[in-house]
Amino acid sequence: MPRNYRKRDLVSVVIKMGQTTINYGFNTGLIEGQRANFGQVAVANSLPTGFVFGANAPKPARASKRTTTGYNSSYAADDKIKTLREAGWRTTRKKTRGITSGGLSRTVYVTIGGINYAWNLPSSASEPTSLEQVGIKNAKVTDLDLIFGAEFPKPPRYAIAFGEGDAGGTYSTYIDPEKETEAVGAGWNKVKPARYYPL
Repeated sequence: MPRNYRKRDLVSVVIKMGQTTINYGFNTGLIEGQRANFGQVAVANSLPTGFVFGANAPKPARASKRTTTGYNSSYAADDKIKTLREAGWRTTRKKTRGITSGGLSRTVYVTIGGINYAWNLPSSASEPTSLEQVGIKNAKVTDLDLIFGAEFPKPPRYAIAFGEGDAGGTYSTYIDPEKETEAVGAGWNKVKPARYYPL
């Protein structure tokens, strides 16, 4: 049975993370008459609080169903999953991700646009001592509001030189956008600016 493809519109659904919530943004192709049943709210002139676009984790649960006209599937808000199941939709689990705290890497994060943008920082002998100065925090198992791999917002990336001659190199990573002045003062150079959703 064919998958139903339609014009895609920017929407968000609310999903819970620990004690807080985010508005997970994506482009939906679901028919407009079904969007309210999925908790999908149109995003037009302004972004809702805690808006995140295209994150790898967390990711909302997805509901799918075959109908006489084709196959329908899309992300749904947490508070709509039970009702969708009762209406005959198949649902997946919400995708979450734990942290790494040792070995080859550790999970760190910075705050941007009201969300905690997280990534795994590889262990390296060349790691600068100024990471805390530029707003990078080590994640703890109690940090349940971490966002991995979001397209927007995305923190600025900076680089700093280390060593001399053949033993030298450049160390690059994301930093807190509120710490860019401190970063420049500590010898960091901007590689890429912060990215926010282009409404």
